[in-house]
Amino acid sequence: MPVTYRPLTRLDIPALAAAFGDWILRLRELHFEAGSFTIGAFAGDAPVGFISVYPKKLSGLNRMEAYVDVIEVAKGYRRQGIATAMLAMSRDWARVRRYRRIRAWSTADKTQAIAMWRALGFRLRPVYAGKPGRRRLVGYYVTKRLKGDHP
Repeated sequence: MPVTYRPLTRLDIPALAAAFGDWILRLRELHFEAGSFTIGAFAGDAPVGFISVYPKKLSGLNRMEAYVDVIEVAKGYRRQGIATAMLAMSRDWARVRRYRRIRAWSTADKTQAIAMWRALGFRLRPVYAGKPGRRRLVGYYVTKRLKGDHP
């Protein structure tokens, strides 16, 4: 069955929670406010993926950048280009707004996501926690430059 993409609304939250888990109900990672970009991937009526991006002003920067707050693809639909397609749509959304970068955060345990970010040309900056000599990797700041890539 072909995968289609469409904007999500708050009315889609119960179907997303049924497909991906109740964590969607507890966390505020889906953005529906004006100026945000939230879409879903569907096989028929069933949600198989989603992404939510919003403009974020990072400390120390005097500009807004696109921030991927959440991206998920159902296990049975991974490695079929769904995340790539949703990120491409997000990149286009960010380019129209003239954002210079698209950013995200990934915890160190999300090895498939980390591989995807790298394969799509994102840079990963490791973040460590703990005292010297006992530091452990906790995750990565993920970023891709869009400057010079505007329409």
